[in-house]
Amino acid sequence: MLPAFTNMSLILKSPKTVKEFEKREGQEWARKIIVDYYTRTEDGWLLGSLVKILSVIAKANPTQGGLSNSYCLEVFYKCGENMSQEHWFVKIPKSLQTVAMDERELVMYNTIFPRLQVYLSETLYEDVKVDLPIPIIYFSSFVGDNVHDCLVTENLCANRYFQVDLETTKIAYMRAAMKALANVHGITFSFMKSIGGKYALLEQFPTIKEQLLPRHGKLRRDVQKYILPFLVYMAKIKPDISQQVQVLSKFHKFLYKVYSDIQDNEELMALKTLVHGDAKLDNFLFKKESFDDQDEKYSAMIIDWQGCGFDLVSNDLMWCLYGFIKNLPETGEMIHGFVEYSLVEYWDSLKYVLKAFGDNVTDFKLPESSEWAAEIIKEGFTLEFMKNAIIRPVLSLKNKDLLLEWFNKVSSGSPDEPPPPEGEIFKSETYSNFIYLFFKIGTEVNVFSHLGKVLFTQMKEAMFSDFDPDKDSDSEDDDNILKGIVDKDAPKTMTSSAPNEAENKAATENATSETVVNEEESQENVVNGSENQTEGIKSFQEDFLTIKFTYVNLNLGLYEKLYKTGINRPFCKIKANYYELD
Repeated sequence: MLPAFTNMSLILKSPKTVKEFEKREGQEWARKIIVDYYTRTEDGWLLGSLVKILSVIAKANPTQGGLSNSYCLEVFYKCGENMSQEHWFVKIPKSLQTVAMDERELVMYNTIFPRLQVYLSETLYEDVKVDLPIPIIYFSSFVGDNVHDCLVTENLCANRYFQVDLETTKIAYMRAAMKALANVHGITFSFMKSIGGKYALLEQFPTIKEQLLPRHGKLRRDVQKYILPFLVYMAKIKPDISQQVQVLSKFHKFLYKVYSDIQDNEELMALKTLVHGDAKLDNFLFKKESFDDQDEKYSAMIIDWQGCGFDLVSNDLMWCLYGFIKNLPETGEMIHGFVEYSLVEYWDSLKYVLKAFGDNVTDFKLPESSEWAAEIIKEGFTLEFMKNAIIRPVLSLKNKDLLLEWFNKVSSGSPDEPPPPEGEIFKSETYSNFIYLFFKIGTEVNVFSHLGKVLFTQMKEAMFSDFDPDKDSDSEDDDNILKGIVDKDAPKTMTSSAPNEAENKAATENATSETVVNEEESQENVVNGSENQTEGIKSFQEDFLTIKFTYVNLNLGLYEKLYKTGINRPFCKIKANYYELD
């Protein structure tokens, strides 16, 4: 277990370059950090006056991030007659413009993680294998002036941790990643319970924000008004997702209702806790703990906490699993089975963490069954997709009138009308890359299968209510608007419109309010996993075609016939539950 931390109050002017770290001023900076760290973490340590820095060797990190400059430091020093060495990883914010994101990470390391670590030390026995999957924090300071802002952690790579090949799908890595996320989420669940619940947590840590979209009538009306023009625009500028967009457009009047209903699911909302917010695979570092080839075991650390927040565990799990799924050689049911297996693994680990604190999942109104919990988490995948790929983009449209003007021209018989520049429609010229990435992730983790089932339910209810989807939602005019675009532009797979490096960088900046996407990720996401993508689109289309067919021909006899003949059997089985056929 890591040493218990107290809040760090030391404030130092941060070196900015390799030379500054290695100069006398940099050595004095390192000495003060060492003295402060051991004074805080070791009871009765009074050797500060004996610490003498011999040398500091600094190297710039070869893989720099978009928000901070980072360095690897080797610090050699004497404490009395004893020679010692520290391996440090140092992050310095690049500019005042990136301070807001860096503040979240620095506060995590400076305040929140130390508080959670104290809770661990005070609550658990030494032999309990539950810990925060984070590196040792030597020093963290945030003033917000880009002068005294700095993070110093252990250099995990010097302790045999490594980043996995992004083309890997090793099950042992997945288990380690699921356990690491379960530790973060579970420790926070128990800590939150111990201090009085969610609002006590958010009050104690005001930097951590709950990820919410406002909900009132005007916003709902705006979404209903602009969602179809938005979808048609996305199909035009990102033809790779035009097949998904085409089907969503068919049922656009139901989308906000689906989103709102999912948000009202109390069982799903109970899954909110502290999340990383950018849990993609390259933010995990792995270490081999067992060298038995028959039973490989790894541990995992999670780095880069700039995107942290208070949100559904589905957020972290969606990003993490996507990193594994996109490299699976198999398609279809193999992917669905991998997701199911991973989520059960995660839930079993979460239950273990809660049990270590004397808690049970039922204390948090969560299911005991890991299989049922997996279904709830997958519903969270749908919510994350809809929030980030549909609702939030529509609500943040920069020039709604311009979009509507273009849409009216397209819908009036001019499908070749050039779309307005992205910079005039979205908050930046590359925001569409972020939306595109969520469409790809959503397809890979099978969001559209769940969405299809929910849309069917909405249509079924609409048929027995005053709402007329034929009149308000699903017109032939809508079909024709997209048909002219999709027939000409849509490719077979999502591989042809890869964003360039500049676009990836902008996508990273655009995503910072909800999650962080690095420059390499967006490029890589486009070119990998095309077979899985094709399978996802095919399944997605079959489900929605079944919905439309059922919507028009809703009668028990048709279901019996379809089910007995095996046509689209899994989907018909879902429908059968409504009519007690099984």
